[in-house]
Amino acid sequence: MMIRLHIIAEGQTEEEFVNTILTEHLGYFNISTDVHRITTKRTRIQILLFLFIQLKKYYEG
Repeated sequence: MMIRLHIIAEGQTEEEFVNTILTEHLGYFNISTDVHRITTKRTRIQILLFLFIQLKKYYEG
């Protein structure tokens, strides 16, 4: 019996990793992979701002 594994990748690198490495490896265990890449609209500034806010909340208690 074949198991289907659906994978959501955030970027091209992750999608490529699944397609070139994981798919072949998991195939030996009768696991088929299906990868879908999603795009996010966050910029580096938005990510840094989010992290700053989280750290501020953490230290302010």
